[in-house]
Amino acid sequence: MSSPPATPRSTLGSTPSTQGRRRGQSSSPPRAPHRSPSSLGPEKREYLNTTAEAKRKTHGPQKSLDELRQQMIDLHYANNRNYFDNITYEIYNISQQDETSARYTKREIGININSQFINGRFYRLENPLKHFSILEPANGCNNGIVLTRQSAEQQKCIIATNAGFFNTKTGDCLGNVISNGKIVQKPGIHNANFGITKDNKFVIGYINISEIDNFDQLIGGVIWLVRNGLSYVNISETLEDMTTQETGSTFVTVRAGRVALGHDAAGRIMMLVMDGASAYSKGPNLHEMAQLMIELGAINAINLDGGGSSTAIENGSLVNYVSDSCPGSDIESSISRCERRVTTITCIYDVTEQNDRETNEKTLTVVFGTITSSFNQPKFCATPAWNPFGITFANRTTVGGYPFVLFINMNNTIYTVNREMKQILMWINNSINPNQITPDNFTDSYSIFVTNNGDIYYDNGNENGRVDKWISNTNTLVNVMNVDSSCDGLFIDINNNLYCSMSDDNIILKTWSNDSEMISTTAAGTGIPGSASDELDGPLGIFVDLNFDLYVADHRNDRIQLFKHGELNGTTIFGEGSSNNSISLNYPSGIVLDADKNLFIVDQFNHRIIRSGFNDIRCIIGCSGEGSQSYQLSNPRTLSFDSYGNIFITDTGNSRIQKFDFLSNSCDNSSMVESAYSSVLTENHSTYSRTGCDLSNYYYEVIQMNVNESLYYTLHSNSSIDTYGYVYTDKFYPPDPSINLILEDSDRFSKGQFGIRTFLQSTTVNILILTTVYPNVTGTFSIFASGLNDVTFERLINPDKCVIGNPCKNQAKGIGITLDDILRFEINRNVTLKNQPLLVKISVALTIIMFLLGLINSILSFLTFQNENLRKFGCGIYLLASSITSLLTISMFTINFWFILITQMNSSFHRGGCKSIESLLKLFLYFDTWLNACVAIERAINVYQGINFNKEKSKRLARWIIFILPFCITATIIHEPLHSDVFEYPVKENYYDTKIIEVHRWCVINYSRVVQDYNTAVLFIHLIGPFIANLFSALFIIFGTARQRSLAQTNQNYITHIRAQFREHKQLVISPAILLILSMPRLIISLLPGCVKVSDKPWLYLFAYFISFTPSILVFIVFVVPSELYLKTLKESLRNWQRRICH
Repeated sequence: MSSPPATPRSTLGSTPSTQGRRRGQSSSPPRAPHRSPSSLGPEKREYLNTTAEAKRKTHGPQKSLDELRQQMIDLHYANNRNYFDNITYEIYNISQQDETSARYTKREIGININSQFINGRFYRLENPLKHFSILEPANGCNNGIVLTRQSAEQQKCIIATNAGFFNTKTGDCLGNVISNGKIVQKPGIHNANFGITKDNKFVIGYINISEIDNFDQLIGGVIWLVRNGLSYVNISETLEDMTTQETGSTFVTVRAGRVALGHDAAGRIMMLVMDGASAYSKGPNLHEMAQLMIELGAINAINLDGGGSSTAIENGSLVNYVSDSCPGSDIESSISRCERRVTTITCIYDVTEQNDRETNEKTLTVVFGTITSSFNQPKFCATPAWNPFGITFANRTTVGGYPFVLFINMNNTIYTVNREMKQILMWINNSINPNQITPDNFTDSYSIFVTNNGDIYYDNGNENGRVDKWISNTNTLVNVMNVDSSCDGLFIDINNNLYCSMSDDNIILKTWSNDSEMISTTAAGTGIPGSASDELDGPLGIFVDLNFDLYVADHRNDRIQLFKHGELNGTTIFGEGSSNNSISLNYPSGIVLDADKNLFIVDQFNHRIIRSGFNDIRCIIGCSGEGSQSYQLSNPRTLSFDSYGNIFITDTGNSRIQKFDFLSNSCDNSSMVESAYSSVLTENHSTYSRTGCDLSNYYYEVIQMNVNESLYYTLHSNSSIDTYGYVYTDKFYPPDPSINLILEDSDRFSKGQFGIRTFLQSTTVNILILTTVYPNVTGTFSIFASGLNDVTFERLINPDKCVIGNPCKNQAKGIGITLDDILRFEINRNVTLKNQPLLVKISVALTIIMFLLGLINSILSFLTFQNENLRKFGCGIYLLASSITSLLTISMFTINFWFILITQMNSSFHRGGCKSIESLLKLFLYFDTWLNACVAIERAINVYQGINFNKEKSKRLARWIIFILPFCITATIIHEPLHSDVFEYPVKENYYDTKIIEVHRWCVINYSRVVQDYNTAVLFIHLIGPFIANLFSALFIIFGTARQRSLAQTNQNYITHIRAQFREHKQLVISPAILLILSMPRLIISLLPGCVKVSDKPWLYLFAYFISFTPSILVFIVFVVPSELYLKTLKESLRNWQRRICH
């Protein structure tokens, strides 16, 4: 909830007088006898400074308001408080909650001061408009003193405390008093005042007596404790001239019972009563009282009458320990205490107790000096947001690899641990370079906690079995806790209890941090991994609130557990097993609470940060999945706030600390502007697979959102169809929707409409994808954007872009199609070959046939071209090499097919096969096709040169080419295994389920845009290069030679020469022609524009793929069979082998 804005300071008399809130009057009780100062206890005597000189002093400073104001200005300047306005009072809006029954919170308070424990009672009234009064005694303010309890009963107060000061001799009220609009007295004394105006404002400070008529409630105190959230005791002590007042010069520093009245940032009244003198303690001084009020949330507060007057009444009963001894008893020895009679009281009335999230009657035990949390718990508005684009605060160079530890104190000093260098790092006062601390025997720490005095508690359990404390003042180390394993989470509560979360032991232990015996007790867990209410499984991050309730990131149970104070059975408040499971957790590792107890969860293996507030659970950072971009995280471990509400995260997988700025304008809803866009999804729109790696078609529209200023905006849809919204930055790639994704939503505003609160940047392209929850749905829709400025919408016609090797591989470039792409959605998982689809069975048969034919082809070709006479030409050497490479190619083709089939059927997988098989297959295939192209080129040259053809030169050139060609091919495709990896796709029964049925795994190639363009060029070179070589060689052999001869032999025309050339060299023409025809299907598919959705025509793509490998099994048919010379050589080789076998 955002704080109500302070009312501009103007004169308090701007509002006309209205009838005040009145309380009914009961019959007057008998007038109580006066008590002389001598009858008071020694504490009260000290409290009032009972010297004769003090008794002659007056109540209130002896100066005018103008004099006080000028002195205040001087004090502000001297004390560096220039940020306070030079006005003598503060005005603040009252909470506008206006229920007929009041709501309040009450707590017991305990503070430890110098080993003395002091109790108190704290009350916070949520709706003070109709339920709070300053009341005088029934007989009037100057007609006697009565017990607070009596006034409370007569006025029907449910909660009451003593209020203003009074003359202990006469019983008359001192200071200003207005009760329910009635001016009881207005002496114009310039002590601190607390009032409520008739136009429902709090006014605290020093007021002008001429403005007092505008108050409905007003009470004067002594010392302005808190001003604008800061202690004002020192300044107020000087302004109110304590040396001249009846209360005396030691009033501020003396320890006594105390009563404070103030308000918080939400406009709620706060009342605090602290016990006074007893056999065990003497109460707080006013400096400590101010600090305590600040810690409880006070914005402004004053000190009321205290000492023996300090009284708290609940439902007619005295509930605090009063200081005055009963008549005739000794205060130092007797436990008998009696309530003092007073004049005015504060009163909460007509109350129906309704507990809010904070439980009434909770004991709040505090150790003074550490009551201020050493870490930041910001108070956010109802609609907080953070810039999704983070800033790298520290990278691997500074923090080392895989940082776990992070802590930020109230002064914004940032602590972490460089585990590699075994150092604690801390950035002080926004320093660029951190200070380094290297404790002795510091090995590997997984957590730290820093107290207000700068002492650092750190885990040292992995090797040394303990938690150590580095004492900042002395630079020394002490052991504070013995453990059996690492403390993956450390926390110190406000009572100095040290908690250690041990993931390996599935338990959380605690000990008092100052306990020399280091006795540990169990805070949560049994030591046995489990998911029962009293069990934990790998607990990591922990957090303890002011009520000592323990929050645990139960890592391996995918949940957040809450253990109430003193209980060992926890409640699952978020994650697996909770009723609040709209967003599932995946190994949560950290948990932090803000000032309003909203949970901030580090969802480690979902690589994001979740905020769980009241009726609002959402991802706030890293909502697009794992990555290293500025808007992405990778295995985050811990989270911490600075005092401005910015979030710092240990981005462990990326070895960095990221900072995400809190956007203060996200709370400004005062001047929202709404922009609108309407359109229609039709069947002419493009489709893509929205829900993952499946074949569903979802129509979508791409909308660019332009803004003039980078701010937060709320987007929501309105349509008759169920819509889904995605926000991207820069570009949108339909084949891989995870690229550049920032946020997504489908049902935030119910009724199937999305609602997204996102940060739109003016310097980059903001893309909104409007699609549908269900496939193949069309219809009209509207989009509304709300923010401080206009948003202009522009529809983009998204180009049909594809990436080679996208994760799901349901769309691809034609040139990038692999057998894996074709068969992925055809092979049924966990099904035997007998029950596979017909396409798969035919593929198996064709693969076996092609391997057998390829084996026969290679043997016969090898027997032919191993002949020494044929190897006198370069052509024979090429073909001998081709007989070997063709066998390697068809063998790798077969291995690749069975690798894909078996891994898809049985879910087994091998990363080495993923990276190597496809690349080796391409190496041998390209080698074989280029060898065939070399044969065609040499034949064309041979025909062209005729008798001038140099056999020796061609033979040397062939050997060099065969040696160099594999290295050249490898160099062009080496990027493929380097970019190949295994992709895992979890399968669920439906998209919204959290339970994963099985995980599909397959090979993917993830290219950057530059590498992808390079890869496309390489593929075309290896495909078109041999094609062109074969085509032009065949054409030249026939047409080029025929033209040469027609010019030399003019007695025959050109057509006759063409026929003669074909008859003479037909064996030379048939070979490249066949290779040309076989490469045509693959070439046509490769030249198809845009994306190819393989699943639409799997038969077509499968046969084109198989045909592209047939040249490797046709070397014998293409080159040997058409040639009489080669056939004759083969027959001779067979006869030679037969003779060798027989002999």
